Amino acid sequence: MKVEVKDISQSVKEVSVEVEAEEVKEAYKKVSQYFSKHVSVPGFRKGLAPIEMVRIHYRDEIRERVIDELVSKKVVQALEERSLFPVVQPKVYLQDKDKLKLDGSEPATFRVILEVMPEVPLVDTSDIELIRRVRPVKEEDIDAILGRRLEDNAVFVPIEGRKAQKGDTIFVDLEGTFIDKPSEEKIELKEVEILLGDESIDKNFSENLEGVVQDEVREFVIEYPEDFASPQLAGRKVKYRAKVLSVGQVEKAELNDDFAKEEGYESLNAMKEAVREELEKEFQKEAQVRLERELLEKLFEKYKIELPPSLVLARSKEIFSMNQKDFEKLLAYTKQSEEEFYRRAFNMSAKLAEDELKEALLFSKFAEERKIEVNEEEIEDEIKRVAGEMNLPVEAIKGFLERESGRNYKERVRDFLMRKKVISMLIDEAKITEGEWIEEKQDKEMTSEQNADQKD
Repeated sequence: MKVEVKDISQSVKEVSVEVEAEEVKEAYKKVSQYFSKHVSVPGFRKGLAPIEMVRIHYRDEIRERVIDELVSKKVVQALEERSLFPVVQPKVYLQDKDKLKLDGSEPATFRVILEVMPEVPLVDTSDIELIRRVRPVKEEDIDAILGRRLEDNAVFVPIEGRKAQKGDTIFVDLEGTFIDKPSEEKIELKEVEILLGDESIDKNFSENLEGVVQDEVREFVIEYPEDFASPQLAGRKVKYRAKVLSVGQVEKAELNDDFAKEEGYESLNAMKEAVREELEKEFQKEAQVRLERELLEKLFEKYKIELPPSLVLARSKEIFSMNQKDFEKLLAYTKQSEEEFYRRAFNMSAKLAEDELKEALLFSKFAEERKIEVNEEEIEDEIKRVAGEMNLPVEAIKGFLERESGRNYKERVRDFLMRKKVISMLIDEAKITEGEWIEEKQDKEMTSEQNADQKD
């Protein structure tokens, strides 16, 4: 048996397997004997027809069975001997299939196209340079957190004896009908909060709802500009029917020591310091996430891994399916055609699938080489930690993990901890410098410019 292997890519191989005439003859004889015992030929009792008559009567069926026999035995043997293990069912073609007799008078050559897992190199990050950038905590960040806490504690106070005016808050049920297509599904929004005159509120609503009182119903038409943010509304006229549920003002507490004490702090300064510490921890985590993402980008750039196309496609479909409902919601807010939107959505899913699979291969190789393991105690400790943070029973966390992933909870947690260990070790071995905080968009633009300069 002659075997030739041709590399089409890292993960796609073309294998030529020539089965000698004697081996074809043996398969032909075996299949013919089987048919002779198990089929009927007109004029003969079952199993008693001459084998030549069986071969003539069942010529096509015998040919196909001989091909199957040679593929299952000889082709599979050839692949195994060369350690070629396909990730999906390979495509097998018989050369000169229509002309070949397949009776043992000549050899048979099979052409096999198969996808295999690529060889993964040893992962080394000692030459990879990373920059840790930690967002500094600014006074406006602290003020924003405190502002949100004041809003969370705000109280709505109904107004009686006068009509709504700028600065008042009203709650309404809205029903909108498209004037150009009245039969189109209506816009229905319940208990919408509107701060009259607020810059973040469409001024048309403020102008049309000034002067209302509780239980009043008011109708008005809004014509949206062609460049309106929502494609569903851009350039269209909508007739709204607003039922006023309540009119009032939102009263916020003053930001002082009394408010801080109500929130459980000794003073306003103590509250601000606690918020600062929370933000510092949050920004440290943010910096770590960015560092990990940069590490992966550098790894993918350093190690060019070509993945089996079928594997990427299968995972892409899974990711796309998992996000299908979110895509359907986003479609209503895009100006792209449905075809273009879903094409971009699937391409995004494919990119996520590629990155996920590449990461899995590189990390698995690194963990194997470094003999990184996760033991049972670590798994149970992690589950207890999560349960403690979420204030839930341990068994509830285990059940959730199994329902969400369809896997044993130990496998899910083991994968998480293994990834955490691998990333930690890879980052520790990389060259890390501390850098000034740069917004991510600006950081990417700078990186692109640096790459362009290097090419020049």
